[in-house]
Amino acid sequence: MPLVDELSSSRSKSSLIHLCCTLVALLYAPHLVAAQSKHALQLNLEGYSDDATHTAESNIGGVLMDTQETEVGRSPAFALSLQYLLPLTDHLRIGPGVRYLSSYRYLDDNEQDPNAQGTLIGRLFEVYARAELTIGLTDALALLPALDFGMPFLFAAGDLQRDLDQKKQQGYNVNSLPRIGFLIGAELACRYQLNDYLFLRGGLGLQHDRITLYDASTDGDRGLVSRYISLTRIRALVGAEVQF
Repeated sequence: MPLVDELSSSRSKSSLIHLCCTLVALLYAPHLVAAQSKHALQLNLEGYSDDATHTAESNIGGVLMDTQETEVGRSPAFALSLQYLLPLTDHLRIGPGVRYLSSYRYLDDNEQDPNAQGTLIGRLFEVYARAELTIGLTDALALLPALDFGMPFLFAAGDLQRDLDQKKQQGYNVNSLPRIGFLIGAELACRYQLNDYLFLRGGLGLQHDRITLYDASTDGDRGLVSRYISLTRIRALVGAEVQF
């Protein structure tokens, strides 16, 4: 009997030690993952080309009076983008981003004048959320597929501002707030590691934006007018990433 009691006590001590080790591992596992996954700040210079459709409609007394649909574009043009990504897992990062596209002008696809300045509609910003995967190819090289969802913000100027002023004089309930819409995009980039915290990036992206320039009515909804632009953008980017 003493031998049985001794064996039972030994097994109990072994089980207790094993349980303690398991608890310690579970407690420290998140800290180990966090140490391996770092926050990232990405700054990119982007060259892009837009293929867009500009649409304007007017409706009086419930009758569609006029619809103008014009194929337009913007190319070549440049933008700056900045993303701040936080690790969700070792291979998935998420975070906010912002893109500045400067003064936004578009050209009618039928424009023949090579010196045409295009139609200025305002200054364009984009704010979005990004989800990015990291796929390691070598110790220094990684593939980074990403998805973006967000909103463009257009601050009216030029032709759009004149149009808004005219609609206001005609009694339409337009306002001076930024014009907004939605965007969805996909990107495929490569990242090359220079040292422990600095990386070089390059890639291609495809994006769709739709911006409502105005959607206004007169008192009693007797008159309705709307104007919007829907575009598909191809982006090429080069930039740097800092991890910390």
